[in-house]
Amino acid sequence: METTSISCELDPSVPWAQQNGEFVSPRYGNGLTFIRAFNYLLDASDVLTLETPQYPICDYPSGTVWHWVFRAPRFRKIRITFISYDIFGPCTTPKRDYVQLTNVAGSSSATTYHCGVKTESDPDEIEESVARVMRIKFRANSDDDVAKGFKIQIEVV
Repeated sequence: METTSISCELDPSVPWAQQNGEFVSPRYGNGLTFIRAFNYLLDASDVLTLETPQYPICDYPSGTVWHWVFRAPRFRKIRITFISYDIFGPCTTPKRDYVQLTNVAGSSSATTYHCGVKTESDPDEIEESVARVMRIKFRANSDDDVAKGFKIQIEVV
């Protein structure tokens, strides 16, 4: 039986887009690597999966911040389903790692945080937008305390 080893090291000379479907950009202040914001205009039938690089095989890189903004078609909403996650927490501790969902409706917004551990066998954690825009932020501080990351499903409803 042949075994395949997977390197958890990201090759800094190759953008993540070429390694595992994600993205990389240069470092900026405070020891964090900023992964630029990504905007997606979803189609009515879209169902997407979003996960941290090499999830669940490898730990996510420390010192990174990702931002995604998803927009549904007019008069539609977005449903976010957390399939599983392993994010170093707790969420109540300032400057810890987390996934932040911001539900944007006009000039107001509501924010929730997710961290800790949720397995696929745990009940689904589902959030639905009140309007057509949902922002997702994943923050991994610059400590060496990291975990596997997350896998979520995004769909238009």
